[in-house]
Amino acid sequence: MATDKNEPVLNQDEQGNLVIDRERMKRFTLLDDIFMRAVLRDNRSGVQDIIRTLMERDDIEVVDFQTQREYVNPLGRGVCLDVFAKDAENRFYNIEIQRDNRGAEPKRVRFNLSAIDWHILKRGEEFTDIPETWFFLITEKGYLCKGRPYRNVERFFTDDGEKFDDGLHIQYVNVQYNGNDPRGWLMADLRTPNPKEMHFESLAVPAAYCKKHPGAKQMSDIMEEIRREMRALLIDEVRDEVRDKMRDEVRDEVRDEVRDEVRDEVRDEVRDEVRDEVRDEVRDEVRDEVRDEVRDEVRDETRAEERVQMIGGLLLSFTADSLLNSPQFQPLGITQAEINAATALGR
Repeated sequence: MATDKNEPVLNQDEQGNLVIDRERMKRFTLLDDIFMRAVLRDNRSGVQDIIRTLMERDDIEVVDFQTQREYVNPLGRGVCLDVFAKDAENRFYNIEIQRDNRGAEPKRVRFNLSAIDWHILKRGEEFTDIPETWFFLITEKGYLCKGRPYRNVERFFTDDGEKFDDGLHIQYVNVQYNGNDPRGWLMADLRTPNPKEMHFESLAVPAAYCKKHPGAKQMSDIMEEIRREMRALLIDEVRDEVRDKMRDEVRDEVRDEVRDEVRDEVRDEVRDEVRDEVRDEVRDEVRDEVRDEVRDEVRDETRAEERVQMIGGLLLSFTADSLLNSPQFQPLGITQAEINAATALGR
């Protein structure tokens, strides 16, 4: 089988991937992140044409640019910019091209711009050194454009409309615009999957090359990168599915183990609670029992004291021998101990 000199010799698996990539490539437009990366990678003139068209200026010269510019934030969320460029006048441009409206929200723009400013301004530089920055959001359905070709976002004082010149400019771009002008031609180039229909040569030539040679290094590297990204996403999805399934299985296994542990903990807690409850109950019961016992004891003591006092009174008129032996006092059952107690009390 003849091979294109622009494509490397591939093994069977790589050839299978290449067939799939060719089928995908037929449908790709510049609104697809994969294809956009390939067409604009190392394509300064293409990036420059896009910026010149959106800015409606032919004198802009792009001196530096990157696709998929990533800003890592070790303390929080990072950002990845589709296209980030700098012109000869030290103006910066961030171009975001996407099909979905999600991701074009104003607060994401705010976040991305803050990341850009944070990384542009170097240590020791003044805030006045922050360069003028343009942020373009190009969406398939014209998010926030209200049917217009584009809408610019600027800041103004609310009381008199004076411009708040912080050097920041935002433009929402409507890919559905079909005007017969450079902006309309650019939008058409973004929409079409056919490079032959493109108006800008700087976009048409690399697009045609990528369509014809999906196995070339420029595209194969990007497709492999996308496969890795998709694999990572699928791994996360499968991990979540397995985690949910395993959670149910492990839950039943762990439930018995935890039940025994918790049972011992709860038993100790309940034991303390019941001990306090029973202590209160027993305290009431014992209080009643002790009260009855003490009442009987006090009653007997009181009676004994009164009997001794009575015997003391008898001793004033009778002898102790009479109280013990006289038939007259036999019914009283007076004892010697009581006579001794009465005698002691009389002293």
